[in-house]
Amino acid sequence: ERQGYTVLTAGNGNEALQIWQESREQIELVITDVIMPGGMNGVELTQTLLQDRPNVKVIYVSGFSALRGITGAEFVEGENFVSKPYTLADLGRTLRKVLDS
Repeated sequence: ERQGYTVLTAGNGNEALQIWQESREQIELVITDVIMPGGMNGVELTQTLLQDRPNVKVIYVSGFSALRGITGAEFVEGENFVSKPYTLADLGRTLRKVLDS
C-alpha cells in the first residue's frame, strides 16, 4: 500500500477465491504463499484463478524447504518467486518486474 497499490488480503485459499469472485476485474497480480492453511496450496489457488483469467500475474512466496513435493508451477527466484525471509524491497523489485512483463 505504501507504494501506491491497492491490497486485498485473504487468510487462506477459500478466502482468496471469495475475494477473487468479488473483485476479479480489478486484480492484476496475485501474491500467494505456496503453503497456506485451509487445505489449498498457493499453486492450486493460482491454477483456479488462471483458468478464469489466464493473464493474471502471480508471485509465489515461500521458504525453499516448503517447495518439496509441490508440483504444477515453476518457481524462479526474482521472476515469479520470492524466498522467505524477504524484505519489502525484495518483494517490491519482483512485483515491479512482474507487473512490467
